[in-house]
Amino acid sequence: MLALTECQASKRGILAAALGNPIVDWSSPLPFEGSEDSNDPFSRKIKRLRHQAFPKSEHRYDPFASPLLFFRTAAYELPIPAYGSTLSPPATPPLYGSETITPDLVPKRRAHRKYPPVESNLRLPTTRIDVGLTSPLREQGMEFAQLMQRSVDLYECEGREYDTQGKGAAQRAEVVEREGQGLWGEKELGEIGGWFGDVLRVRREV
Repeated sequence: MLALTECQASKRGILAAALGNPIVDWSSPLPFEGSEDSNDPFSRKIKRLRHQAFPKSEHRYDPFASPLLFFRTAAYELPIPAYGSTLSPPATPPLYGSETITPDLVPKRRAHRKYPPVESNLRLPTTRIDVGLTSPLREQGMEFAQLMQRSVDLYECEGREYDTQGKGAAQRAEVVEREGQGLWGEKELGEIGGWFGDVLRVRREV
């Protein structure tokens, strides 16, 4: 997620980002996996996109693929694909998360990570995260906002005046909950465009 790595304070980096029902952690099972909704059209499409984007399980553990992992460790150990009764993998291994083979995921204790690094000169962009109240991706969006707020509070704001409006970390990583799935339409895009204008005016003055 370039908004988290191209936000240098000393030059013209990214100042603001808006996300709609983001998938920010591909390393964990998707929220609907294992539920009755795992085979609906939306769920099948997301799983198909995951297979195409990350054919190898380890790629999902890269923070550039799963930006939530900039702020905490993965919730599961890196899985080792199972190949049934064969002693060696087939020429074309089944994709992790497919209908036929899903490696066992072993939970592990999560730990916070310090991001951005102090020496990096990065300053997290003002971020708006829109989530649908009934979206299966709502929990990921909420956690992402909480971890960004924690980072702003602990590593950026201590002893500094960082927000001319004085609204604190919650303003820097704002959650907007929408009815239903929370999908963006023309009205929502217009609203977000106005939000960008307001944020950029404030950030350029800081």
